[in-house]
Amino acid sequence: MSGTRVVFSCDGDYSVTGDGAVACAGTWMAQVMPAPFDISQIDPTVWWGHFGAGFMIIASFFVMGRKIKAIIGVVK
Repeated sequence: MSGTRVVFSCDGDYSVTGDGAVACAGTWMAQVMPAPFDISQIDPTVWWGHFGAGFMIIASFFVMGRKIKAIIGVVK
């Protein structure tokens, strides 16, 4: 067993026979499934870059909210 995962699909209509087997009106095709996600494949530099970008987005809204709150306080 080489570890390659495949899934079978039918290009026609499916039907279930009396004994519970699945029959295909067209042709069965084997499609290779991609490898499952593995966290060890992520480059730490890229991970930290994405984490930092997300943090900056949230931090910018937090800072804008604080500034708007201060401006509203001065106006009142």
